Amino acid sequence: MKKFLALLLALTLALSLAVPAYAADTTEEDDLDWAALEAELAKAEAEQTGVEMRMYRVIYDAINDVSDAMKGMLAPKVREVALGEAQVRQVYKISSVGTVAGCRVTDGKITRDAQLRLVRDGIVICEDSIASLKRFKDDAKEVAAGFECGITLAKFQDIKEGDVFECFKMEEYRD
Repeated sequence: MKKFLALLLALTLALSLAVPAYAADTTEEDDLDWAALEAELAKAEAEQTGVEMRMYRVIYDAINDVSDAMKGMLAPKVREVALGEAQVRQVYKISSVGTVAGCRVTDGKITRDAQLRLVRDGIVICEDSIASLKRFKDDAKEVAAGFECGITLAKFQDIKEGDVFECFKMEEYRD
């Protein structure tokens, strides 16, 4: 926000100095004194608030800097990136762990740090994160298509055979 205010202040200063500077050629010294006073007031205000001042010779450079600063202040957009799918083949209820879904990865890959969407009969039941991803009793970072794995969800426990897990990540991007 400070960068935007600094650019806006610089743009305002550049615009306020543009008119008196041309008027100074016509020997109107009052206009030149007014411009100098405005510049000093702007510098004092910038120092007091801790804002960086920039000088521009071409107005287009100032406009470009202001628009770049505004783009930087906007929150990044978020999109969903599909990673893979797994089908639940068997469900195991383990007292110390909870419900473990024995799955076969049918497409892409399943990663431990990704989000997961549970789809049952074409209806999205829940979105959850993966609590654990195992392959042959060993923790796994990812499991590729064609392999089997055990998946435990962080919050949801009502998993049934035939459910489909859609694995995805949320990715931030800017235009």
